Amino acid sequence: MRAWKLRVQNPDGTNISVTQAVIRVATSAFGLSNFAVPIDPQKRGFHDIWAKSEVVVLPKV
Repeated sequence: MRAWKLRVQNPDGTNISVTQAVIRVATSAFGLSNFAVPIDPQKRGFHDIWAKSEVVVLPKV
């Protein structure tokens, strides 16, 4: 997602697996997973929580 300067990764900075990607897609249907963002301290959606992933903003170059 370079156009938006975002990266989906594991909390340790490594790439997510295919399984994690499938979990993210399956649980993010219709945008309902974003209801968790206001209540999660790390501002993650349900798809990030269940896939054990995070979205980070890349620095401008």
